[in-house]
Amino acid sequence: MADLERLTVALPASQANAVRSAVATGEYSSPSEVLSDALRVWEQRRVRETELLRRHWDDGKASGLAGARDAATVIAEEKARKAGRS
Repeated sequence: MADLERLTVALPASQANAVRSAVATGEYSSPSEVLSDALRVWEQRRVRETELLRRHWDDGKASGLAGARDAATVIAEEKARKAGRS
């Protein structure tokens, strides 16, 4: 069994009620199980999003369409683009 660490969390009433409801209906055996499952799903989503961003980054670099630009240039171009829409 994995090492367990006790944490105390504060949730909005609606989320606390959802946790209690999930346990009351038997979907989960404890509030800890509900939160553990929610964190597992959150971690999986973060991994997927990171992988997607990495693929987009790699695709962009491989396209060869953009050259090196500094932050000041990017900001100035965006300001000019926004000003042109006004």
